[in-house]
Amino acid sequence: MARTKKILTSVSLNYVQQGLVAVATIWTTPFLLHRLGADGLGTWQIVYQILAYMVLADFGVVAMLPREVAYITGKNASTQLEDLRGVFQLSLKTTLAQTAIAALLVGGILLWMPTTWALARKPMELVLFVYLLTFPFRIFRAILFGLQDLAFLSNIQIIFWMLTTGLSLLFVNNGKGVMGLAAAWCIGELISVLSWAARLMLKFPGIVSIPRSPLSIRELAEQFKKSFWVSVSQASQFLLASTDVLIIGAVLGPAAVV
Repeated sequence: MARTKKILTSVSLNYVQQGLVAVATIWTTPFLLHRLGADGLGTWQIVYQILAYMVLADFGVVAMLPREVAYITGKNASTQLEDLRGVFQLSLKTTLAQTAIAALLVGGILLWMPTTWALARKPMELVLFVYLLTFPFRIFRAILFGLQDLAFLSNIQIIFWMLTTGLSLLFVNNGKGVMGLAAAWCIGELISVLSWAARLMLKFPGIVSIPRSPLSIRELAEQFKKSFWVSVSQASQFLLASTDVLIIGAVLGPAAVV
């Protein structure tokens, strides 16, 4: 019954957020278009799509983590904490190694950027830097999701959406342009990661721990083997949903994607 209540609470809060986003978009889109112009708003849409593609850099490892955690919580309680600690350490080692791969992708993106995206360079450098900084620590949210701390995650998502939206409007209204949107996203991302980490350490003590050994090739291969199908699924979704924005933006310029 408690598990059902958690799920229903999370679903209800997700619907609340979707409603808030829908209502806010009706007002914020004309506001941003008026303040930034078609070039500015199109530039931010391109930056945001690039961020979406960067999720593929984890090869589905983080997406698989909630399933692994949920499986452990259904096992013998006597070894549960030790098993969860082991999963945390392995996931942290894996994502730290993947940060190097993500850094190479970021370098390639910045080198590849077409000349029509000149306005996007500085905002993209900022958001990609923060993305790399927080890349390994997305496992905190994934573990909380696996532990079914759903109400907290839903509440935090709404709070930080409101924070990011409010900061975005404030910065843009004060003339910060696309860099203002990038700064608002970065602030929201950093605070979100800190909130996930604090929640995991305070409510579920003992899970967060420092790995005692380096990541082995065998461990990395096993992680990728388990998550490969998730990575393929994510790639197909992004290719279907996001590629057109990048192609149009590269050929016709940012204003064409608005």
